[in-house]
Amino acid sequence: IGDDNVKNVLDTILDVMTEEQKKEFEQRIWVLAHVENNKEYFEETELSTGRNKVKIKKFCLDESYSEFYEALSIATHNIQEKDLKFTISENAIDLLIKPLYQNQDKFKVVVRELLQNAMDACKKANKSIKVTIGVSIDGDNVKLSVADCGIGMDFNDITNYFLTIGKSSKNEDDNGLTGKFGIGILSIFLIGKEAKVYSQKEASKPIGIRIFQSDNEKKIEKIDVNNGVFKNDFATILEVNIDDEQIAKKLKDARKIEEVMVVLGLDNYCVWDDSEISIVFNKAEGAKSLEKLDFKGMTRINDALYIEEIYADEKRQKHSKGTALINDMITRITFGTTMNNLLENVEIPFFAIRTRKGLYAENVKPNLSRSEVEIEGKLREDIISYIYEEEANKLISGVKEQVKIGQISALDLRDNVISNCKLLKNQKVIYTKEAIIIPKRGKFFIQVYGSREIFVKIVDEKCCDYCSAEINKAELGDMIAYDKVKGIGIAYLCRYICNATGSYNGFRMQVIKKLFGLLGITGVPYDNATNMWAFILKNKDNLMKIFEEKAQDGIIWFEKDYKSIVGEGIFNNLVIAEEYKYCFDKKFIEILESKLNCETDIGSHLLLE
Repeated sequence: IGDDNVKNVLDTILDVMTEEQKKEFEQRIWVLAHVENNKEYFEETELSTGRNKVKIKKFCLDESYSEFYEALSIATHNIQEKDLKFTISENAIDLLIKPLYQNQDKFKVVVRELLQNAMDACKKANKSIKVTIGVSIDGDNVKLSVADCGIGMDFNDITNYFLTIGKSSKNEDDNGLTGKFGIGILSIFLIGKEAKVYSQKEASKPIGIRIFQSDNEKKIEKIDVNNGVFKNDFATILEVNIDDEQIAKKLKDARKIEEVMVVLGLDNYCVWDDSEISIVFNKAEGAKSLEKLDFKGMTRINDALYIEEIYADEKRQKHSKGTALINDMITRITFGTTMNNLLENVEIPFFAIRTRKGLYAENVKPNLSRSEVEIEGKLREDIISYIYEEEANKLISGVKEQVKIGQISALDLRDNVISNCKLLKNQKVIYTKEAIIIPKRGKFFIQVYGSREIFVKIVDEKCCDYCSAEINKAELGDMIAYDKVKGIGIAYLCRYICNATGSYNGFRMQVIKKLFGLLGITGVPYDNATNMWAFILKNKDNLMKIFEEKAQDGIIWFEKDYKSIVGEGIFNNLVIAEEYKYCFDKKFIEILESKLNCETDIGSHLLLE
């Protein structure tokens, strides 16, 4: 009950309940706990599931704990065919399952769920993955089929696992994401009202079942099996009649297998070289297999992990950045909320991994719908280290090329090197004369907006960065609010105060109050934004005169020492600010420093300070 996955499920259930339903739900939760003090007792306790809290009845048992499970095993062991049933109310589909997948293409969800089940069946049989996905069009009838050459199912498997939502027959050390999350066979009701399943396990009789909707309920019944269905060594075949008109139309409009693969969501899919997943379309001849993973454009980190080369565009596979082949499933990847700012502009490269116990097995955390996987722990560290290695190499090679051709000014380095290094793109990188500074301990530096010439003048004496020709209103407002602006051109004050009509096209009230306080402007009503802007509109000509009077060469200086740096000239579009740059990620610093120790010709142009 304390497991995060269980809590996620409970949260999903509780989120859609009324308070009255929650109270009734609490009466149905009994938790059995094992204690070792020979005292058996009952208590009520409160469980926090994350977004919700629920009261639970807790039975704490010692010797009776094992006796309870023995009795439960005896009571459920001899299940009879008359007990074959699968019933779930339509409300469960509407309230729980559809919201879970509402932001996803529901047909692709179904394909993903059924394909993963089929692949798991092959792995459970210790066989290479062999799955065939079929789409058939017969008049108005559109059918999806998924067949695998896996372990197959007997009656007990059908009852105990296949028809029991949330229960898996997979072992704890099995690879894959099935059994952790997802809804398996229940997904078929996202696209249709009826499905048939045929399966045969070794040394068992073949079994057939029909799953269908009747009176707003999902039910199941046994059907006869024609042995002819088990061709090509198939062990399990699932067929779904597609009732969704939009999905059916897309499939009917398809003329080639490649077009069907797009609808299935398998056009960017790939498999390991020991897997075989085929697509069959009755409108086209033959079958098309999903592409094998191309290792030529990838870097081998270890036996389990391969990462696509970041800068090798000519070798890049068609898979999107931010996706990965995890065991047998292509899925979106995230580093979660713990990603540091150095990585915010770098896409996670495509990678392929086979998790196993002891290596990466605990580093893959799928969300409830399996639409995205969060990477953590050693796997995250290994991927980040690879990114840092590639980016450090790119940075060093760029600086070496600039030194070789003699373009080593701060502007040259900024324009030609940093623009090509993805890790440092849009980062506040510090420059001094003919050098890039990567801060190891944090460092104050000057930011220049609006004039490359001023940047060139300042960078010969100070650590600074030329940020851009202009700065947007929100960023400039934040800098003013936090006392970072040392000098501001009156063109910005004219634009965001005198020529503005409200906070939507001008500075917010807190920023204007700060500015007017620094400039000694009084009498402004700050009780609300409407009154403040009414005052500004009425007095904008006088305010502009005050700005011009206080400006020197078009700039209002809040710290006079900075004026001497700029020199003479008219700079009403200039902003001079001071920023503190925190040290870069220590891991990147370590990697870059170790590489620079082997470089003798660029040491004065790429500094770690």
